[in-house]
Amino acid sequence: MVVDHARKIHKSTLNRSKTDCQYYWERALREARKVEPGWSPKRGGYMFDGFPERPKYMKRDKYYKHYQKFVYYTRKGDSFWLNGLSNLK
Repeated sequence: MVVDHARKIHKSTLNRSKTDCQYYWERALREARKVEPGWSPKRGGYMFDGFPERPKYMKRDKYYKHYQKFVYYTRKGDSFWLNGLSNLK
């Protein structure tokens, strides 16, 4: 029998809950990096303060699609985070 570590299998993304705010923030970050690879927020972490500028080669419709997904994932992650804070009372 072979141990999973020997096969270098990483299953961390499969175990993440879809009610976790970080899941959606990671998805938002992934959408932003489809527009500008290597992009990260200026304030760091998941403190999204903007979205990358549209590259000249990218069509407006495709850029807008990525932007809409970015906003959706950011809002959904923020919603889960705020709901988690309200449950601490």
